[in-house]
Amino acid sequence: EIGRERVVSPLSREFQGPVEQRGELRTTAIRIMYKDIRESLGLDMLMRPKKVHPNTFQEKDGLLAHHQESGLLWQRRGAGFPLNWQQAHEYVEKLNSDGWQGRDTWRLPTTEELSTVLEPVGSAGGGSGMFYPRVHWLWSCDSCTKKQAWMADIAENFIERLAKDGTASVCAVSSQKTG
Repeated sequence: EIGRERVVSPLSREFQGPVEQRGELRTTAIRIMYKDIRESLGLDMLMRPKKVHPNTFQEKDGLLAHHQESGLLWQRRGAGFPLNWQQAHEYVEKLNSDGWQGRDTWRLPTTEELSTVLEPVGSAGGGSGMFYPRVHWLWSCDSCTKKQAWMADIAENFIERLAKDGTASVCAVSSQKTG
């Protein structure tokens, strides 16, 4: 639900540790404070993942790719142009109301899910080339403050915060299992 956030801190009972320490990725939006993001996602000082997930993408068609490691279905192109954070949420709502690709389970990815498409330092960019070349920054559903949300730079392979009125690409995900 847009505008509703849950605060997670490494000291809270809800905190589940770095991505590499559990099998399933969080799928719901939360607020992650800047002081907590490195520990919660296992990021280095440059906000890059310390552990890189295998990029086991299988192209479904020109518009979709299935990430076999996480089970997520990703849009490859997304909206096709940058949107602010509110517009990104509205775009995903429209995908669901239209039943895009026969699904109504589209959503913005969490920061944990975004970290699964980042590649090792020095590589060509996130997602093993599964995203369209114009996709550079990707919004997450997670916020940092009332005015900032988290995004991933899939070209440079790091997580960062961006003003919600700034623009980034939107590639929705669906965690519904695919055949």
